[in-house]
Amino acid sequence: KNQLALKGVSVEAQDAAEKFSRLDKYLGLTQLKLMANYAAINALTSGFKYVLNFTVQYDKELRQLQAIAAISDTGLQNLKGTIEEVANATKFTSLEVAQASTVLAQAGLSVSQIKNTLPAIANLATATGTDLATSTDVITSTLNIYELQVTEATRVTNSLTTAMNESKADISGFQ
Repeated sequence: KNQLALKGVSVEAQDAAEKFSRLDKYLGLTQLKLMANYAAINALTSGFKYVLNFTVQYDKELRQLQAIAAISDTGLQNLKGTIEEVANATKFTSLEVAQASTVLAQAGLSVSQIKNTLPAIANLATATGTDLATSTDVITSTLNIYELQVTEATRVTNSLTTAMNESKADISGFQ
C-alpha cells in the first residue's frame, strides 16, 4: 500500500513539475513580450521628446529672429518658408538654418537679404565641410572686415566657395 501511495505521489509530483515547467516557459515568454513592449514604448517616448524639444527650440529661435530683425508675423512666416526650403535642400536642419538667419539679422541683413544669402551660405558650409554657424560667422566677419555692404554677401559667399573648391584652402583660415 505504501509503495502504491508513493508511486501515486511520484506521478503527481511529476505532473506538477511538468505543469510548473510549462508555466515557467509561459511566464518567461510573457516576460520577454513585456520587455519588448517596454522597449517599444521607450523608443516612442524618446522620439516624441526629441520632436517636442526640437519644435520648442525651433519656435524659440524663430521668435528670437523675429525680435532681432523686427519683422511682423507675416514677414516671419515668409522667412520661415525660405528657412525650411534651405533645410530641405541641404543637410542642415531647419533649426540650424534659423540660427544662421538670426546671426545674419544680427549682422544687419534685411529679411530679403537673409533670404537671398541663406542658400549661398548653406552651399559654402556644404562645400567646405563645415557647420552652418561657422560659414555664417565667416561671411559676416568678411563683410565687416572689408567694409562691404550686406548686398555683397551672396557674391562673397559664392567667391569663397569657388576659391575653396579650386584650392586646398579650408574655411578655418578665414575665421
